[in-house]
Amino acid sequence: MCKRILLYGFQDIVTEYLEYSQDAAEFVTKVSLENTGRRFTNVGTPKITMPVWCPPYSDYIAKHELFFDEGLTEQFDFSTDIFRPVQTVYVQTILRTAGD
Repeated sequence: MCKRILLYGFQDIVTEYLEYSQDAAEFVTKVSLENTGRRFTNVGTPKITMPVWCPPYSDYIAKHELFFDEGLTEQFDFSTDIFRPVQTVYVQTILRTAGD
């Protein structure tokens, strides 16, 4: 029996602006496979790429959390197997300046 693993790369992801201050920024990204007939089996940890003109990544702290629901109450870990039929996940990103 041959097992197939399909990997998706997403671009042009829309983010919802929730909160911003000089110390922290927070936003939630909805990632959806709705209307495709497919579902998520796991979600990898987001990778951070800093633009050349930005301060080095070590000057910032980035935290990502993964949720099943838009209300951000059903959290689960990145890269764990998902056994229920999930077509939408929400990634919360929190950015804080170093020293916070």
